Amino acid sequence: MPKGQKRKPNPTATPSPRKKSTPATPQKGLEFFFESQRKKQHKLEQEAFGDPQLARPSSPLGNRGNAADEAALWELPPTDEEPLFLTNNRSMLASTSSPAKEQPSHDSPITTPPEDTASIVKSEEPYSTDIINEPKTTASTNSFLLQTKDEIKEDNEALKQPLTTDPLEFDAHAYPVNSWMTPDGPVAPYSFITEAFCIIADTNARIMITNVLCNMLRVLMVHTPTDLLPAVWLCSNAIAPPYMGVELGIGPLILSKAINSVAGTSGKALKSLYEKYGDWGDVAYAAKVSVRTLIQPKPLTVRNVFSTLKSIASLKGQGTVDAKAALVKKLVLASRGEEVRYLVRTFVSHLRIGAVRTTVLTALAKACVLDHSPFCSIEEDDPVTMHFHRQAGDDKAVLTEKMKRAERVVRECYAQHPNLDNIVPALLQGISQFKDHCPLSVGVPLRPMLGKITRDLSEVFVKLEGRSFACEYKYDGQRAQIHLGEQGHIKIFSRHLEDMTDKYPDVAALLAKMCKENTRSFIIDAEIVAIDDKGVIQPFSILSNRARKNVMIENITISVCVLAFDLMLLNNEPTLQQSLRVRRQLLRDHFHLIENKFALVEAIDASGSQECQDEVSDFFKKSIKDGCEGIMVKVLDHPGMDNNGKAPMDDDKANTDKVETRATKTSQLLSTYEPDKRMESWLKVKKDYVEGVSDSLDLVPIGAWWGNGRKVGWYSPILLACYNPESETFESVCKCISGFSDKFYKEMLEVYSVDNGRVLNGPRHDYVTDHRPDVWFQACEVWEIKGADITVSPIHKGAIGRIDEARGLSLRFPRFVRKRDDKDVEDATSSEILAEMYEKQTNLHGSSAIENGNAENEEEEGWIADD
Repeated sequence: MPKGQKRKPNPTATPSPRKKSTPATPQKGLEFFFESQRKKQHKLEQEAFGDPQLARPSSPLGNRGNAADEAALWELPPTDEEPLFLTNNRSMLASTSSPAKEQPSHDSPITTPPEDTASIVKSEEPYSTDIINEPKTTASTNSFLLQTKDEIKEDNEALKQPLTTDPLEFDAHAYPVNSWMTPDGPVAPYSFITEAFCIIADTNARIMITNVLCNMLRVLMVHTPTDLLPAVWLCSNAIAPPYMGVELGIGPLILSKAINSVAGTSGKALKSLYEKYGDWGDVAYAAKVSVRTLIQPKPLTVRNVFSTLKSIASLKGQGTVDAKAALVKKLVLASRGEEVRYLVRTFVSHLRIGAVRTTVLTALAKACVLDHSPFCSIEEDDPVTMHFHRQAGDDKAVLTEKMKRAERVVRECYAQHPNLDNIVPALLQGISQFKDHCPLSVGVPLRPMLGKITRDLSEVFVKLEGRSFACEYKYDGQRAQIHLGEQGHIKIFSRHLEDMTDKYPDVAALLAKMCKENTRSFIIDAEIVAIDDKGVIQPFSILSNRARKNVMIENITISVCVLAFDLMLLNNEPTLQQSLRVRRQLLRDHFHLIENKFALVEAIDASGSQECQDEVSDFFKKSIKDGCEGIMVKVLDHPGMDNNGKAPMDDDKANTDKVETRATKTSQLLSTYEPDKRMESWLKVKKDYVEGVSDSLDLVPIGAWWGNGRKVGWYSPILLACYNPESETFESVCKCISGFSDKFYKEMLEVYSVDNGRVLNGPRHDYVTDHRPDVWFQACEVWEIKGADITVSPIHKGAIGRIDEARGLSLRFPRFVRKRDDKDVEDATSSEILAEMYEKQTNLHGSSAIENGNAENEEEEGWIADD
């Protein structure tokens, strides 16, 4: 159409609808947008950092609010120090380009929680259902949001020497830690130990686990020795020794509140995730993986995480749940990638990395041989130093021997002084003299010595052929370690090193009366038993009814008697290396016997002669008649002892790795007190050994079926499991239906209920069984169970792989005896002991009687039709 000519109207065309007239409104341009973004961002930063004074400036342009200036800022070329995430996402994070003001110190705990989660942006993507099954990546890879180019370069350097490197080839000094630097020096990020956890979790190889831990601890020891102690605690599923009674107290309620707040999930969604994964760490990871933060909080450090955990544990009184949830939320919000998985697992004291206490101690000992901290002065010409520390020119064989020697010393020291708060700082000063800084002392419980399982009395005479031994009553009570200091300081500890002084104020009041004038301080091993008015010993069930906390002497209704059987320290001098005969005599010489209050255990001395065998047999029968569990048989003397009753030094005891005859082994049995060891110089013979299976088992209830007939509405039978400390799993052993009273069944419904969180929606990840009970239990109790014998089973998984690659072990005709309130679930019968018992049984009866596991026989297990 020519320019300027009007278009003619078409009479047949449908007229277009007339637009509604609307009042003119000003358009919101770039300036409005950026001003709004600055206000929101400033608010988010205040909340993310927990203090308005710590918030960053809203924009590097101040308050000019010029859109052209903002646009110009977008076009600035990236610097070497600018995070790559900011380079690629300027439009979203333009206002975060300014440097932050001074932040709190790295080692201070997080104490101010964010009041809301406005700084969190929920991804529109649904929760991933396969996220846990994807290959795990290191924390440094997952923490890409604020990763600088220098950090990426550092990661690439670290890849040249990963933590999986053989410790003998790993150079801790060359490990890149430039990104750890702060004005106060290097500070280890939490992502560093998380990286080690990820590697460890992906392997079952014990050597690899130890190597990774060793290398990780060496890097900390060399570059940030202050972080070594927190890191060791974080690897140990604890933040303090057990006898201090420090607990995080973070349960499902606190975790749910924190995760829901951070991830913006509903309670229903969180429950669905827990039903799917059964692990709080995996749940938190799956929930947080779909969350994006506009402002990434300051990275977590090892020091900061540990100090915050101690702050959580110290919270008491009203408002504790909300205060703990706020601190947990703060840590979860600041975590990146895999950090959240292991952080939450730390909250529930279950890392799932297969690194048990002994593994951590082994790694720590090796680290101290191969490297030393700046606090350690190494004297090259010192023979003691050369005995433990790495020297120039040491070959692989020499270093291996030094590491074995160091491991033995560290583990022995920990057994006598189980407090990492003292051990780790002492090790930082050098392993050669560290035992002097961590001696056996009053107030710090040593780990008790344990006895080996014995089938019957005839086996005792074979094992102790030609040796003198003592037979002692094995009482049905609670083992107690009693401490008295020179200043009158009194402590009573359980077998698991828990402080139970408050439970026995009557025993504490007794100590001054039972000491003779020549007794200033002591540590004794004893059994506390309940007695009646006539002094007759009562069963453990009576003792278990005694109150545990805040017990007042005037309110005590259950009297007890202390029966001492060993002495570990006297007048500040350790007696561990003296013979049992000498230690026993010291008990007689330094303590008054008080009727029905304090006594020595009933005992006789014997040897392997026929006359003594008859005497031991009669003594065993008498112990059963007197209400005891059986007897303990202990070696009295050591052949190599001098006139003072002292045993050979540690290095001499260690050279026993050679293949020996039975006679040689018998002659080397020690009569010393060996903390944290289960020795054949102590043998236990119980009534159960003679009547049925070689030992009663301590098993954990992990599930149940609903009963029928008379037991409708009750849990019956109960699925029980042993504990595998290597894999940190519970392996099913039997289904028990015998030994329960109606009262017990009713109490079970209260003990295991949905309301208290002890009934689960599915099996935990660490339950190993082919059974599918109606109800799954939280592993929280230990029960003593008797049975006929142990069989190979295609269904149960107890000790699977130890006797048969594809089949486990099960207990036939199991019967409930009692609850073991004195034991934690980790102290249940281990897979190793279960396999050991099976082998002893096989040697005695042959394999034909017990190789009947080709099909599951429910009646043999105790699955009998209910009436």
